[in-house]
Amino acid sequence: MSLNKEKIIEVALLRFSRFGFSKTTMNEIAEDLNITKGNLYYYYADKAKLIADVILYIGNEMIDGQIKIIENFKGDFLGTLFDIIEHRCKVIKKYYMLHLAENLDWIKDLQLDEIIEDMKCRDCTELRGLFEKAESMGEVKFSNIDEAAELYIDIMKGLALKENISNIINCLPDYDKIDLILESQKRATQFIFEDKIIHK
Repeated sequence: MSLNKEKIIEVALLRFSRFGFSKTTMNEIAEDLNITKGNLYYYYADKAKLIADVILYIGNEMIDGQIKIIENFKGDFLGTLFDIIEHRCKVIKKYYMLHLAENLDWIKDLQLDEIIEDMKCRDCTELRGLFEKAESMGEVKFSNIDEAAELYIDIMKGLALKENISNIINCLPDYDKIDLILESQKRATQFIFEDKIIHK
């Protein structure tokens, strides 16, 4: 097997998804890859760096799918935003098992701020591109596209957090809440933008 960081991330992700971050060891990941622990440490000096790359991998999957949706935009601004929300929901469902029974206190030490900020910037850039396309096609009108994109992202994240807060407090995951988040975000999207749609 040809070994590279992407292959390691994919194999680690399977184990993390099944057993969680904290219960997975580097030995187990090395065994799954049929390599020695020393070979694994050649690529990743510790589990925290591997987890950071796994989180980045998932974030990239989410943003890359969003980019494809925006590239195919030919009108229907609200429908496209709904497609983006649905895509995000699918990615969250795909990796939902990652946070089951996790004690996330240890994750504070991973220094993920830079990764999270970079993903938010990419997200803003792509959404701004969609907003600009929709405005240039005469479908919507914004007074400040940059602010609109950033606020929209913050509102969507806030709605997701609202639905998940009981899970975080009780450490009791609820898969069905993902669909509640989807519906809540769609309703908010319609409410936010329905008055900005230019009806011809």
